[in-house]
Amino acid sequence: MTKKFFKIIIALEVISLLGFFIPLVREAGMVIFALLAFYLIYRHNEYAIYLAITELIIGSKGHLLFIELAGQIISLRIALWLIILLVWIIKVVIDIKNKKFENLQYLNNYKYFKYLFIIFLFSVVGAVNGYLKGNNLGNLINDFNAWLYFLLIFPFYYFFKNIKNEDLKEVVIAAIIWSSIKTLFLLFIFSHDSGLVVQKIYRWVRVTGVGEITKMKFGFFRIFFQSHIYQTILFFPVIFHLSSIADFQQKINQARSIFKNFDYLKIVFFLVLLWMVTILSLSRSNWLGLVIGLALLLIIFLRQRKFNEIINIAVVLSSSLFISIFLIFFVINFPIPNQSSDLDLFKTLSDRLAKSDNESAISSRWELLPAIWREIWHSPILGEGFGSTVTYKSSDPRVLERSPGGKYTTFAFEWGWLDIWLKIGFFGALIYLLTIFLIIKDGLRSEKNINNGLAVSLIILTVINFFSPYLNHPLGIGFILITTLLINREQRSCVNL
Repeated sequence: MTKKFFKIIIALEVISLLGFFIPLVREAGMVIFALLAFYLIYRHNEYAIYLAITELIIGSKGHLLFIELAGQIISLRIALWLIILLVWIIKVVIDIKNKKFENLQYLNNYKYFKYLFIIFLFSVVGAVNGYLKGNNLGNLINDFNAWLYFLLIFPFYYFFKNIKNEDLKEVVIAAIIWSSIKTLFLLFIFSHDSGLVVQKIYRWVRVTGVGEITKMKFGFFRIFFQSHIYQTILFFPVIFHLSSIADFQQKINQARSIFKNFDYLKIVFFLVLLWMVTILSLSRSNWLGLVIGLALLLIIFLRQRKFNEIINIAVVLSSSLFISIFLIFFVINFPIPNQSSDLDLFKTLSDRLAKSDNESAISSRWELLPAIWREIWHSPILGEGFGSTVTYKSSDPRVLERSPGGKYTTFAFEWGWLDIWLKIGFFGALIYLLTIFLIIKDGLRSEKNINNGLAVSLIILTVINFFSPYLNHPLGIGFILITTLLINREQRSCVNL
């Protein structure tokens, strides 16, 4: 499964890159991929989930491929969303025609359905509220459309019975490996003097919405994808998996055996990629989430008296961190072609931690905070609806170019939970938090290590959402849907037993 999806991903990336230079290739590729996706999902329903999670991990904003129809941009993510829902509707109609009404009661077995559906209903109310308040229609649609991803709870659960956990894991691994390799490749390109190539690659990355590439102080380049959030939160399922391996639970003097076993080496390699991407993203939000997550894991293992596991995991994490730093240094110092000589990773990292590298961004974020609060208190219960805007003073140089006073109005905010509160109201945000709490509680109580790890990942995602919005975006919503399906499966198995 890993090799199969690796081929699919490479094909998508090649078409995307060629399509950047030749739009007809991109448009034809988009149509062909949509048709193939429909065929695969219809014949093998599990591909609905496999393709969706792959697209989230490698696609960030979802525009790796796109096509323009009647003046509207249809992205790869939207196309997949439509195809998955269409196939589900066709399957439901066939069930009704064949009088297989028992198949239509499947959501009764989905514990989290009612909670997720209530969240979606609050988002619909937010859309109606925004329209009645006269919010700009374009802003409203762009603000609300991400919440439509919640509708995939219907087909996802319907198709999930065909999913094998091992296959799902391999699909995720393939997507993470590719995203990490692409990040490393971009670091290589931008840390060497490649002239026109750099300009074209930069435009491709920006046009497809995959990420941002920024030259920092001391010559280092920040390679940041929104979807790098997956590299951060997947640390925890991997660590729980390590702790559950029987022969891993040994004394510290036997920890070296980890590096003599091929299965362990694969885990170490995966951790190296997670460390590498988390470092290169230079995302303080992700760094904070990772630190909190590791501290939480330490508390959990201490309470479970897993002292040997703590030491061994620390050895594996520190070793993989060292290897990842070495890999980064190797890439930026590779002598061919035209190695840049002014790059300093450690100075860049320390400068980033000291918050001195981009004071304008930090200042703007804190200027935004009181402005959001003022808007929230205009209608704290029902919210201001989707498309509602906040005006504040920004220090961003790009804003200052357009507005010398720094006045900036936007409907998209960094403060994720405040954004949710503003758009769908206090009770909408509260229901969302309570739903996440229920999922986390069930995940931590689970007997499966993967569910324990996913629960910790969801805690971290909830924390990160305070500073960087993910839970009002398909990246976060998709992760919640998959997490609930995995945890719900175990609970149904326990009931059946």
